Formats: sequence, structure tokens, C-alpha cells
Amino acid sequence: LPFPLFLDGPFRFFSPPELLSIFRLLPDALSPDFPHAAASLLTVTIALDHKTREISFCIKDNGKGMFKGVLLGRGLNNLKSRLLKLKSELHISNKAGTELTFNLPA
Repeated sequence: LPFPLFLDGPFRFFSPPELLSIFRLLPDALSPDFPHAAASLLTVTIALDHKTREISFCIKDNGKGMFKGVLLGRGLNNLKSRLLKLKSELHISNKAGTELTFNLPA
């Protein structure tokens, strides 16, 4: 499924371990839902919030939403674990598709 990726910067330099964790976030965020979502549109937005000095990530689809087993599954647990190491947390909205959001210090 092709998707648009929006970037708004500038971003700070991250250490190599932080970069590795960040690059692994998106596959972890995408993998749990899409086999079951029946989505036709996926949007990934990465933006710098100049007021809070945080980088916000939003992964959203227009599918049928996650079922309870996915919410408790390995993919989201991996994502939550990676975010915890980066001092962040995952927010999930499961209405009119699925939206995963999290912020990282910029």
C-alpha cells in the first residue's frame, strides 16, 4: 500500500542507538494492523512541534480498526517497549480507522 510521508523540520541529531530505535518504530507501528485493517489509505506524518520541541509521529489508516488481539499483540508491545527506551509513550485511537501517535524530544 503506497503512502505519503510528510516531514517538517529541522530535526536534531540523534545518537546511533536512538536512530536505530526510531527506524524500527515505523515497521513496528505498521505491522500489527495492516493485515487485518482492510485500509485503502495510510498516512505517516512526522513533524517538529516548535512550541514543545518534540517530534510528533502520526500513523493513520482508513481501515476497520484494530481488534482486541492486535491491541495486545507482539507488534504493539515491541513498539511500546522501543518508545519507553526513548522516553515516550504510544497513544492509540481506534475510531474510523486506526491512528497511532507518539512524540520524541527534539
